[in-house]
This record gives sequence, C-alpha cells and structure tokens, in this order.
Amino acid sequence: MIVRHLFYIFPICLILAFFIDYTNGQALNDPITQYIEGRLGNRRIFWCPSGYGYLAYCPQPTDWDNYNWCCTWPYMGSWKPSCCPFAIPTGAVVAIIIAAIVLLAVLIGMSCWCCYFCPLYKQLYEYEDDPSYDGR
Repeated sequence: MIVRHLFYIFPICLILAFFIDYTNGQALNDPITQYIEGRLGNRRIFWCPSGYGYLAYCPQPTDWDNYNWCCTWPYMGSWKPSCCPFAIPTGAVVAIIIAAIVLLAVLIGMSCWCCYFCPLYKQLYEYEDDPSYDGR
C-alpha cells in the first residue's frame, strides 16, 4: 500500500530536486556572491551582477527601499531591466500562489474521493452493497 503511494510521489520528488539543483547552480540572485552592498547619495544600494542585462544597481531612485533584487521583465517582445521586491519575479510569485491553490483543490478533491467521512465518498458508494445496483 505504501509502495503504491511512493510510486506516484517519487517522480515528483525527482523533478523538484532537479529544478532546485538547477536554480542553485545558476546562483543569479545569491546576495552573498553576486550582490555587493554600497551607498549612493546616502541611500543603501546593491550593485547588480553584470552580464545579465540588469540595471547597474537596485533600488533605483524611483523605487521603494525594499526593491533590492535585480530582475528583467518581458515587455513588448524584449526584456526590460528593473528592480524587484523578491528574489524571483513577481509574476512567478503570483504563479506559485495560483498553483498552490489549484494543488490544494486537487488534493481536497482526491481526498474526498477516498476518505470514508467525506459526503462525496458516501454518495459514490452508498448503494454499492445493494444487489439491485448495477454500477452504472
């Protein structure tokens, strides 16, 4: 029984481990190795890593103080350099939140399919022991 559940979880864990290793290997947003703190006009800034199409430093004079991360945004067919409040783009944060909600809904739906106390389970298997029930 447990082996059957591990059979489904194992490929997901492999894919997740691959992506974690891939993102760690890039180390583009590692503040210890890539971002050098400085001061510009008595304001704390972080110099962006060169060669990735970023701005020279973040936050820019028009940004809030928490926009410390250098990033690029797709804009009209090209990539626009900008500063972000997170180490990953805000669009990815929104996508992660939406994916978590969808995953939670799927897990709740699947648990109701298998859980004895769930109304869906009771409705599906209410007449299973009845001899006149043909299963259609």
